[in-house]
Amino acid sequence: MRTWADRAAVAATLLPAVALAARGLWPAALAVMAVGAVWLALRARPALWIADIALGALVLAAALLARTGAGVLAAAAITLAIVAWDLWRLAITLAAVEVRDPALLTRGHVRRLAIVAGVGFGAAGFASVLRVGMGLPQALLALLLFVIGLLAIIARVR
Repeated sequence: MRTWADRAAVAATLLPAVALAARGLWPAALAVMAVGAVWLALRARPALWIADIALGALVLAAALLARTGAGVLAAAAITLAIVAWDLWRLAITLAAVEVRDPALLTRGHVRRLAIVAGVGFGAAGFASVLRVGMGLPQALLALLLFVIGLLAIIARVR
């Protein structure tokens, strides 16, 4: 399981770092690489707070990407950051407790995570491509419909 978390952390770090560097934002790209390096360096001493801090930093990097007009890349960066954060936390939890069949638990978790991440990335990517001007009532209605749809997907997966 640890390798999945590590791979996700590398991908979550490289995507925003490369995208920021390609846009000439080298200080931000180097900061993202530093966050990823510290995250992976501290894997020998796993702690939940490491993933929490890394997630916050990577979401800020994705927000900076969104400000440069790279909405789909920002959506992908946020999705990868959340996936890495979730897998990191799962790996730490599985290491801390005794589980009868950790491979079965991990497969089920990764399957559900892939579905939710795919739906989330699809919605975020679609929203970043389609720029619709809407007022507060329309935005609240869209949010309500999104939450209902997401809850229906989660209920179906379970």
